[in-house]
Amino acid sequence: TDTPDVEPEAPAETIEEVEETTDAAEEADKPAPKEVVGIDALEDVSEPVYKIERIMYQLRLSAVLGRLAGLVVGRFTEYSPDVDNASMEAMIRDMVSPYSYPVAFNAPIGHVSHNIPLTVSGDAVLNVGADLVTLDQ
Repeated sequence: TDTPDVEPEAPAETIEEVEETTDAAEEADKPAPKEVVGIDALEDVSEPVYKIERIMYQLRLSAVLGRLAGLVVGRFTEYSPDVDNASMEAMIRDMVSPYSYPVAFNAPIGHVSHNIPLTVSGDAVLNVGADLVTLDQ
């Protein structure tokens, strides 16, 4: 039997749409304006190191890490080191090493029996010394 002439369907993305997507991806790689966004806190439970590393890379690529005034790292519990990272803390330390803001590790926040609540969207000052860490809220 003869089959009728059928025009092929248009591709889901047109060339213009692909170019727009490429431009947006290139823009995402550019650093954002140097506007400080504040102090961030990071903690989790039962997440592999590589998943937190992905989050850290996303924060770096989106220029958030470079705009922080400080970072509070809670106690990551119930995780295992992986082949690329000896510990969660070592991976985070490597990810933030290009920046000069204070970083406090092992803070009692999040999924731990004794946790201290943090104020969100308020003024705070983070001081990290050799023997003492303070977070004034």
